[in-house]
Amino acid sequence: MKLQVFVSYCHADNPPDQGRLPAFVDALQYAGGNLFDVIVDRTHLDAGIGANLNSFIKQKVDDADAIVVLLTPNYRARIVEHTKCGVYDEYRRIYDRLQEAEEKKAYGRNFLSFPIIFSGTHENSCPSELKPLIAGDLGWLYVRGNGHKYALRNNMRNRLRDFCTGLISRTAAIVETKRARACHQLSHVIEAAR
Repeated sequence: MKLQVFVSYCHADNPPDQGRLPAFVDALQYAGGNLFDVIVDRTHLDAGIGANLNSFIKQKVDDADAIVVLLTPNYRARIVEHTKCGVYDEYRRIYDRLQEAEEKKAYGRNFLSFPIIFSGTHENSCPSELKPLIAGDLGWLYVRGNGHKYALRNNMRNRLRDFCTGLISRTAAIVETKRARACHQLSHVIEAAR
């Protein structure tokens, strides 16, 4: 049973020819190993050209165990201005999910959100609702090359690996909650079969 980690970001600040997003996603997937699926729309067939993006967002955000929100100036601008676009709709769904988890006292056990400053500053990249939840700052991440043909210096690779390992380790409670739920469901199936 893999945990689903969804990555939300603004395409305008992370163009396909830039290597920062792929470097982060690859490091996050590596840190999670076989226990995690990192989901990014740009690499997912269900979000490709001609696909129903709203359906993709709804399903992936609703099913995610954890969501990484890569905050940038354009991401924040689309939220603050209520721009009718994928970023705003995705953010509203993420924020609604966050509030629901907090109301049910399930935040941290069944769902987590990791808002990360990806570029810009805390002030110009982070929507006010997420400021108390900031999980880190990746403004320091420098990548040579582009797309999936990127290169990281050793010190940058090590720092990114440690950062992503920290995020993954914070999801340990969700892993345990899912295991306990699966064991509980299995015991009910076994009881019913008797």
